[in-house]
Amino acid sequence: MKHAKVAFFGAGSFVFGPTLIAQCILENRISGLTWSLYDPNFAAVELMAAIGDKMAESVGVDATFTAHSEADDALDGADFVICSAAVDINRRFAIDREILNRLYPNHLISEFGGIAGIGSSLRQMTMIAGLAERIKQKCPGATLLDISNPLPRVCQAAYDVGVDTVGFCSVSIQGYGRLLEILKGTRTEYPFIEAQRFFRAKMGGTNHLSWLVELQDTATGADLMPELRRRLDDRKGTVASKCEEYGRRTGYFLMSGDHHVQDFLPIDGLESSIDSVTHGTLADREARLSLLRNVARGAIPVSELEAHPSWERPSDFIEAKVYAKDATFTSLNLPNSGQIANLAKSAYVETAASISGGQLQVESLMLPESTLPFSTLAVEINLTLAKACRARSLADLHRVLELDPTIEDRAKAKAALDECLTAHIDVIGRYE
Repeated sequence: MKHAKVAFFGAGSFVFGPTLIAQCILENRISGLTWSLYDPNFAAVELMAAIGDKMAESVGVDATFTAHSEADDALDGADFVICSAAVDINRRFAIDREILNRLYPNHLISEFGGIAGIGSSLRQMTMIAGLAERIKQKCPGATLLDISNPLPRVCQAAYDVGVDTVGFCSVSIQGYGRLLEILKGTRTEYPFIEAQRFFRAKMGGTNHLSWLVELQDTATGADLMPELRRRLDDRKGTVASKCEEYGRRTGYFLMSGDHHVQDFLPIDGLESSIDSVTHGTLADREARLSLLRNVARGAIPVSELEAHPSWERPSDFIEAKVYAKDATFTSLNLPNSGQIANLAKSAYVETAASISGGQLQVESLMLPESTLPFSTLAVEINLTLAKACRARSLADLHRVLELDPTIEDRAKAKAALDECLTAHIDVIGRYE
C-alpha cells in the first residue's frame, strides 16, 4: 500500500474540517494516509481527529489522525497541505462592516470586491505567504491544495513564495443549473448532475468569473450557443440577472452566478447584494459542533456527516496523485502557463483539468474578445494585490482602488481603506 502525509490547516473548521475528511475517508475511501490536523484551537482539532478515527473505523480504511496546535509539527514531512483556513473571519468582517457603514455606507461587503475584499485579501494572503514559507522549510516539494478565499489571490501569494499551489472551487458548476433552466425550463439541485448530463460545456477565466465559451448537446453534439443567445434575448427585461445581462452584452454566458460575479463587474444599474459574506451564525456553529461531538462519542453514526458535503475536491487530486487514479475537475485554479493564452502568464486562471496516470492535463481555451476586458481587469487586480501584499505597498493598494469596478466614490473608499488597514495591522502589518 502506498502512503502519504496530508497536513490539514483549518481542520478545526466546523464545516470544512469534517466534510473534507469525510470526502477522503467515507466517499473515496483512501487508505494509507496520515493526517496531521492543525488549528490554533487545539480542542477543535482534537475533536476532528477523533471524528476521523471514527470514520476510518466505520468503513475499514487505514488512516492515522493526529491533532496539532503547532504549525511546524503538522507540516513536518507532508506530501500535501490542504488549507481551508480563514483569519478570524467573522470578527474581522464585523470590523470592516462597522467602518464601511460609517464611512462608505451601502458599499459592497465581500471577500473579493470593494474595500472589504481588499482587507480580506490582505489578511488571507499574509496568512498563506507565511504558511508557504513554512512549507518550504518543513516539507519542501509538498503541494498546497487551497480552498480558502479569495482563492486566486491566496493561491498567487503562495505561488509567488515558490510553493506548488492548486486552487479548488465549485462555484462555476452553478452555471449548469442556470443553463438547464434557460434551455429546458426545468430546475435541479446542486451539484447539478442532471444538467451536466445534458450539456458539454467549455468554460474558463478567473475564479468566480468563468465564461461559457462553448456549449454542446451531449446526445447530438449540436452547438447550443446560438439557441442560448436567443433564449437570453427572449428573457431580457423579465429576469434581473448580471450573468444573463453580460451574456447578452458579450455573447458569452457567465457561469459563476450573480452572487459571485458582482465583485468583478460594474454595478451598472443591476441589483447587487450589499453584504455577500455569509459564514453561518453562532447558532449554526453550535448546532454543528453538537452533531460533531455526538459523532465523536459514537452517539450518532458517521454517515450523518455525509448529508452536507463539500463540492471542492482536493480528495480526488490526492487520490489521483498517490494512486494514479483518473480524476476530472470541472474547474481547477492554476498558474497560467498558456492554458488561457490571452491572459497574463503565471496569473492564476480557472479552466477544466484532469489527471491521468498521475499526470495533470489542463484544458486550454482563448477568451472571446468581448469578455477579455473583464477578465483582464480581474487578473490585474489580483496581481496588484499580490504585489501590494509582498511589498506592504500603499501605492499599489491605491492602484487597486482605481481599478476596482465596484468602487464608485474614491474619496470615501480611501478613507475606509486607511481605517481598515489600521484596524487589522496586527495581522497584515503596516502599509506605507
